[in-house]
Amino acid sequence: MIAHGTVPDDWIISGMSRNARVLELIVGRAGGAVARTRLMKIVYMADLLAWRVLGEPISEFHYKHYHHGPFDPAIYAAVEELCQAGHAEVEEGTTTEGPRYDYDLVRLVDGATPHVAQDFTPGQLHLVDLAVKRCAGINIRKLITEVIDETEPMKGVPHGQPLDMEAQRNKDRDARGGISLETILEAREWFIHDEGLTHEEFIQRFRGAEV
Repeated sequence: MIAHGTVPDDWIISGMSRNARVLELIVGRAGGAVARTRLMKIVYMADLLAWRVLGEPISEFHYKHYHHGPFDPAIYAAVEELCQAGHAEVEEGTTTEGPRYDYDLVRLVDGATPHVAQDFTPGQLHLVDLAVKRCAGINIRKLITEVIDETEPMKGVPHGQPLDMEAQRNKDRDARGGISLETILEAREWFIHDEGLTHEEFIQRFRGAEV
């Protein structure tokens, strides 16, 4: 059985850094193209959810409070790594609605990385999808001020100072009785695919017991 929050070494097939793989996963799950500023916010949200639910982050970014919310300059190197590997390209653009500003769009190259999801556990994939859902399709300024700035790690932190992400460890998991998201997702798969599983066996597996 795979330990929660980890994947076997033979799942790591892309040869890129963890941060680059996380960005690639997020951009892919978000439709194949994400502006870099929004991408940083989605990564932060995914890591925050992971700290609260899985007890550890998905990426290796280290966030500080900057002008537009959580930021780690390591995102530039991770995006460049994707481009150098031929998995993505960066397009420059300018907004056409509201206040005009320049942005960089990170776009995946078609067909370059069909297997990146295999580098992540079912729970991590679930939380990335949730972060994408929360952060996509909303004006970037509204996203920052009404969503990101209202998260616990951002509150009361001076500009330029690190965010205490570890303080969020397992908060949601503990509030729900300590049951792991990975276990919940495993149990759901058992329930869907194993028609011969009795109710008692299902409950035992859900609680992590051997049948």
